[in-house]
Amino acid sequence: MNFILEMINEPYLIQRGKFEKTPDDQIVGFDSLVHLDYMGSSEFEFGAVQESLTRIAKSWDQYEIFPLDVKDNDDNQMFVLCKKLAFKEIKLAIEELISKEYCFFRLKETAKLWNYLNPKSMYDLDCNFWWDITHSNKFNDYMICFGDNIRRLTIAITKVCEKRNIMFSSPTLQPCFPILSKVSTLQFNFDRINFVILNSTEKIIIKKRSILKVEEFETELIVTVKVKTKEKRIVIKAGKSSVRKTLILCFKEHVEFNKNLQKSIERSK
Repeated sequence: MNFILEMINEPYLIQRGKFEKTPDDQIVGFDSLVHLDYMGSSEFEFGAVQESLTRIAKSWDQYEIFPLDVKDNDDNQMFVLCKKLAFKEIKLAIEELISKEYCFFRLKETAKLWNYLNPKSMYDLDCNFWWDITHSNKFNDYMICFGDNIRRLTIAITKVCEKRNIMFSSPTLQPCFPILSKVSTLQFNFDRINFVILNSTEKIIIKKRSILKVEEFETELIVTVKVKTKEKRIVIKAGKSSVRKTLILCFKEHVEFNKNLQKSIERSK
């Protein structure tokens, strides 16, 4: 895919991060809201993040919030915070970033935006904020997030502007769009032997080696397991969410593993 980008440079430094659960009245700046990942490359160090934040603050009156036609697995809308002049090109860049795991752009470090939308493990859900800090004389310095975090993000950057005596009004959503913000109550973890699944009402433990099949329904999963010589169906209450999608993938991996293991045992008899 060939890109003709005139307003922005090709993304190169995409800083990842995760939103803290900071109440609105305790957001006093950017660092109080977003925890940035350690990216492991020197290009992200030596003030690159602060320089980008300074550029954003100095041109805060040029920024607007745009919804994109993308939702995460918790049904939250994707938003980009960027300069209006560059939105069309930034939208093209983001579409490429989410199109496949290894996109056209040669990023210094992986953005993991595709992974967040297509999680294969809980590690893929560890970041929910992306920031193009690619230094240029163009219109990079845009931020990506989902749901109500976009509103909280504008509060944080407005606080930065106030601290620096840069008095601009906060950007508005263009066009006006209702913000969804959903958080799954489903959680799970696992050890060498078991899956431990938690939701708002119960705790379920499933042995990995017992899993035979998983069926998906709108508000629940049904996992068929083998208990001694019998089969048992376990119902897990779980609506659509990123955690549910990850759990399903984990279950399916073990269904396949157990099938292959059983075949191996039968061949060895």
